[in-house]
Amino acid sequence: MNYGGLLQAYALQQTIISLGFDCEIINYKPHVHDLRKHPIQFLTQRKDFIRKGFLGITNYSALKSRIEKFDSFRRSYFKLGSEHTVTLDLLPEEAKRYDCLCVGSDQLWNLNQKDNENRVYMLDFPYEGKKISYAISFGDGLNKKRESIIDSLPLIQQFSAVSVREKEGLDFLLKNGIDASLVLDPTLMVNTEFWNRFKRKKQQIEGEYILIYGFENAYQKYDDLVFSGKRLSKKLGLPVINPILTPGLSYAGFRNFYECGPVEFLNLVDHASFIVTNSFHGSIFSLLFSRPFISITNENGMIDARKKTLFSTLGVENHIANPSEKWNMDLFQSEPLEKTNNSLYELRRKSTNFLLQMLSGVS
Repeated sequence: MNYGGLLQAYALQQTIISLGFDCEIINYKPHVHDLRKHPIQFLTQRKDFIRKGFLGITNYSALKSRIEKFDSFRRSYFKLGSEHTVTLDLLPEEAKRYDCLCVGSDQLWNLNQKDNENRVYMLDFPYEGKKISYAISFGDGLNKKRESIIDSLPLIQQFSAVSVREKEGLDFLLKNGIDASLVLDPTLMVNTEFWNRFKRKKQQIEGEYILIYGFENAYQKYDDLVFSGKRLSKKLGLPVINPILTPGLSYAGFRNFYECGPVEFLNLVDHASFIVTNSFHGSIFSLLFSRPFISITNENGMIDARKKTLFSTLGVENHIANPSEKWNMDLFQSEPLEKTNNSLYELRRKSTNFLLQMLSGVS
């Protein structure tokens, strides 16, 4: 139930189909992701699980609504290879149906995440067809589990083609003898009109508001995000809306909106007066919908490799903000990305050519 992960999967599927190929999404779900079937295991394997469990119990109705909205989006927009969930032991048989397996995007090679440690996203199972990765990310795994990833390089070497979405990952692969390309995240491969189909004229939240959206990782903490949200709220005189069910944001005194599915998330972004985020996809959709926003660093001014590549590539570093520094609010305005960013078209062209070349010969 991750907005960016779900929306990039849909965008990649539609991009491949638009290039003339038949594309399905294998309906694989790691067991640690299935809240409904394994609620205790789901919660206990996550940081701060006691408070998260309490939040889930006390907001059960809202959480159920959110799950249903995610399920509805998958049913409506994903072209799934199987209606039933494909488990790890069934993946080799399921994969036989395809001429090519395309892995990506998002943090699928981040071995710091428990659901990735079985290396299933490195296709560590019997398969005879073509293997490619598209805009895949190591996340913060290169910092925390570099040796484990190095041990996995023989699996990556079996891919016909490898592409990543951040320069740090590209440099790492090239240094270790694996040819790779730098490509756009799928959410940027489609134009703004593609996402406009999900826009609604009627706002879900009455009046003006600040949207806060983000996570913790090796570089960023909820404290920096909360501090920035409160600072902006005081400066702009607007309430802060939080769609994420997590103690770091839920107990910050913001207005929580947990019933938020993927479509609702896009509309929260579209109607927001201002967005404060430390999220990769939170930044992307703020740019696509031309919303004023800041992407928060930690107090030392550090951001992760994914956003560093994104902002430098698109030339929008002005949206990066250190929570402890003085802000020039004029820099945080966002112009229509597709009208003002010439590099976006060139990157789309290169990324499209990568997919066309690697998928040649696939029916």
